[in-house]
Amino acid sequence: MASAMERKRQGERLTFIDLMRGYAILMMLQGHTVNVALAEKWRDVNYPVFVGWYYMTGLTAPTFFFAAGFIFAFLMARGEEVGGQRLQKGVKRCASLMILGWVFHLKPPFFQALGRGDFAVIGDLFGRSHVLHVIGLSLLLMIILWILTGRRGGRFAILALVSGQAAFLLGPMLASWPGDDPVWLRPLGTFLSKNHAYFPLFPWGGHALHGAALGVLAWKTKWYRQFEKFLWFSLLGFGVMGLTGLLPEASRAAYWRGGEVLILMGVIGGLGHALAYKGLDDAWLVRVVTRCGQETLTIFCLHTVILYGTWFGLGLQRFHEKALGPWQTVGVVLLVEAGFIALALNLPKLRERFPPLRLLR
Repeated sequence: MASAMERKRQGERLTFIDLMRGYAILMMLQGHTVNVALAEKWRDVNYPVFVGWYYMTGLTAPTFFFAAGFIFAFLMARGEEVGGQRLQKGVKRCASLMILGWVFHLKPPFFQALGRGDFAVIGDLFGRSHVLHVIGLSLLLMIILWILTGRRGGRFAILALVSGQAAFLLGPMLASWPGDDPVWLRPLGTFLSKNHAYFPLFPWGGHALHGAALGVLAWKTKWYRQFEKFLWFSLLGFGVMGLTGLLPEASRAAYWRGGEVLILMGVIGGLGHALAYKGLDDAWLVRVVTRCGQETLTIFCLHTVILYGTWFGLGLQRFHEKALGPWQTVGVVLLVEAGFIALALNLPKLRERFPPLRLLR
């Protein structure tokens, strides 16, 4: 029978991944809020603050995808050894993300068109994919790879890494594909073509697959328990960024961002170890960020309602779209961030009172 310490370690949470996810979701909130509210005249490359903000927001999506792939693969590998229905849960997760992706595309013009008898909008709805679709498809691909590799962690890690590289390299080739010709390939265009996907599966799924490779190895080798491993991943990230000049120009951006994600993981993981050493790993600020990281799906879905007016059309975008100055925008960002942090901290109680919120876990 496993010792108490072994059981505790089998069920341990990866704090650094929760911190990464918390960082990503909070960055997404401020990035989308600024993008909605800031007036056009301040969106100028001559303003260093705007350039810095714009660059940093570009790191949000790669981090989000990487962390999603990491934790999913980690739990999948753990479930294989300690028991549980992880694959079945994973398939259900993929399906729920796909459904939610289309549900959160629904806006008042869609319902108005249906009211006029214009049913063509249904085809338009299913003809454009959402970021949730890309995550769902990436997770489904991980399940397929896990089964194809005989549920062997080492084989899976290699194949996931190779598949991620292929996604990075194929992405630019598919970006210009219209997705409508030939007609029988139109469903694929929904997820692969830049004309129909906000985040095409290629190259964005590559970040999730790279995260999956490290996630499986994390369970198999427990490398995340050693501070120096995070240092090595940061150095690897710098190496990847340094070598992007040798790659095809169209693929450089994906690899550059991939290197940045490794650096970010190294910094956050190292910080997590330092906080634990000082006994501060349960500090209030750490708990706030990790809690937000554990509630990324709920925050993501509800922010589309608050900012973009999904379903009702009564969002920030309707009332203050590109109408505010820098300091006003900062004030709105702080309010939005504070509101969603409060929501994340109180979600367990809110789910008891409002059961539909359980669908967004």
